[in-house]
Amino acid sequence: MNQLRIPAGVFAESKLEDLLEKSLATVFGLNGDFILAIENQQIWLNWDALADLDIKPEDVAHVISDQVRSLPGVYDVLTRHELELLPPEYPFVSELRRGIHPRRSGDILYVLDPAWHADDKVFGKGGTTHGSQYAYDTHVPLLWYGWRVKPGLTHRPVSITDIAPTLAAMLRIMEPNATTGKVIEEVMR
Repeated sequence: MNQLRIPAGVFAESKLEDLLEKSLATVFGLNGDFILAIENQQIWLNWDALADLDIKPEDVAHVISDQVRSLPGVYDVLTRHELELLPPEYPFVSELRRGIHPRRSGDILYVLDPAWHADDKVFGKGGTTHGSQYAYDTHVPLLWYGWRVKPGLTHRPVSITDIAPTLAAMLRIMEPNATTGKVIEEVMR
């Protein structure tokens, strides 16, 4: 894409922890293990170490957010708390919120610019992945065919979470536990 003069890149996620640990040590004047892990555009703080150092996690998150936001390829940086407070009109807020698990997700999330990805270990010099919030990753054709499916077409966006309830409706069985999607009505006609 760069050869076509389209801004794209690979974010050096594997080097981010060292960079941030050095910045945090400078800011707080302490050497510590401030970060537990960085993966999948999420940063987990080391809450036990922060408590031992008597440092507030929100102060560490602020420093990390400022540092990451300044790096090439970064669109935005949000703490989970900030993500909860954003209005629904904020770009990609619903996609980001759907990707959060209360007990397993990171404390800080960063969103990359279009055509950037964070998997520098696998795609150090280029390539592609999936999973961004941009249309080139989220617009995927969905084809239904077979038993009880009549020819049709819709351009209405549907979610991957709509597949299970639609199949359950076709089979006239109960939806799986924790189903959040809606039946794709066009398939049922």
